[in-house]
Amino acid sequence: MPARRSDRHATPLEHPAGPRLRAALAATGRLIGRDSFPQTLVAAAADIQHPIATGRRIVVCSPSEGSGASTVGMGLTLAVHTLRDDLVATIDLAESPGGPRGDDDRPALTPATALGALAVNEPATRDDFRRTMRLQPHDDVVIMRKPPGEADLNGAAVHALVAGCTRHCGVTVVVTPPGLEDARTVEALASAHAAVVVTDRHANEEGVARSFVSLLRHLHPYLPFVEVMNEPARLRRRERRELGRDACALRHAPTLSHGQPTSFASLRERETAEILTLTARAMRLSRAGRIAVEGGSA
Repeated sequence: MPARRSDRHATPLEHPAGPRLRAALAATGRLIGRDSFPQTLVAAAADIQHPIATGRRIVVCSPSEGSGASTVGMGLTLAVHTLRDDLVATIDLAESPGGPRGDDDRPALTPATALGALAVNEPATRDDFRRTMRLQPHDDVVIMRKPPGEADLNGAAVHALVAGCTRHCGVTVVVTPPGLEDARTVEALASAHAAVVVTDRHANEEGVARSFVSLLRHLHPYLPFVEVMNEPARLRRRERRELGRDACALRHAPTLSHGQPTSFASLRERETAEILTLTARAMRLSRAGRIAVEGGSA
């Protein structure tokens, strides 16, 4: 599906989403400096806005609880929601303390209720999908979070839910339970175009993270992924380089933990910059994807 309704060839700031992008860029101006500003975030925005032929599936996974995978998943959703005109779906299969929050008084949408609605209504168009997911006419984000006590979906159910969202959404973000053995994680990774591996320097020993990444490579050799160390405090540049991984300080960003998209204006400058650059990398990998590696076309 096209990345934009109007002009595929418009530059990021000329695009209809330009005002939202300018607000996001302005929020990071003091952080990255005037000279590097266009080369970094504008380039990241262009990667996020790049046209895609079919819906992309990005899985966010982690070795253990407490790494902040759900928060990183919400960050990806926020960036895609801000910079693209596609519908975006977030399916959080990891148990959350509560459903989506905010001023919306509609019942929280969970993976199980969303799957049931798709099975009953069988939406054929994007507008049908919006109605099925109880979205307002101009909403372009659907968030499904598993509350405590809801039964886990099996692998076939996860496949059906992800496929149903991908059919109508430009990007579907799937946050999986910790580890790689859960049937939900197995199914989500099997159909993913790219993955984001979230590790936490404090919650995970270095060896646990390395073993997780090695096993992921063994099980899914054609799946491109980016590894992110989700750190409560900003790492120094030298330390980050020595670790050989990206650093992402999103774990304790409360506005990203509530389950509802928010604006970049409500985030700290550092969080805005890291969300945009991480999302750009994930989108770039998803456009290549395992299909291209295996010799097909993405």
